[in-house]
Amino acid sequence: MAQAGSTPFVEVLADMAEPEKAAVAIPQPCDLFLCLYVLELVPTQQYGLRIMRIGYDLLRPGGQAFVQIKYATESWRTRPRRRSYRSAVADNTYRIEEFWTAMAGIGFRPVAVALVPKNDLDERYAYFLLSKP
Repeated sequence: MAQAGSTPFVEVLADMAEPEKAAVAIPQPCDLFLCLYVLELVPTQQYGLRIMRIGYDLLRPGGQAFVQIKYATESWRTRPRRRSYRSAVADNTYRIEEFWTAMAGIGFRPVAVALVPKNDLDERYAYFLLSKP
C-alpha cells in the first residue's frame, strides 16, 4: 500500500475465533468496508453475517460497503458446504435475495447488486454495494 500511494492503511490481523476483537485496532469511523473473496471462504453463512455486522459497526453514517459473495442457485451443487479447513477450503454460498435481506436486517441499505455468472476465475459471483444510513 505504501508503494501505491499515500492512502492511510492499517494492517489488522484477526483471530478467527473472535473477529470482533480485531475491530478495536481499526481507526473508526470508516468510509469504506471492502470485503472481496472472503465470505465464500469462511466456515458458515452465520460467520459471514458476523463479519458483515462488524463491518457495519465500523462504518460511519453514509459509509459504504462493497462486498463480493459466491451465490447459490436452485442446483444442489451450489449449496454451501461446510468443510474442515484441514482437508479442504470452505465453499460458502448465499442466495442473492437472502443475502440482500440479511444485509437490510443488519441495518445496511442495499443499493445495488451486479452478477457475474462466469469469468476466467470461477462462476457465480455477486457484488453488492451497501450503504449505512
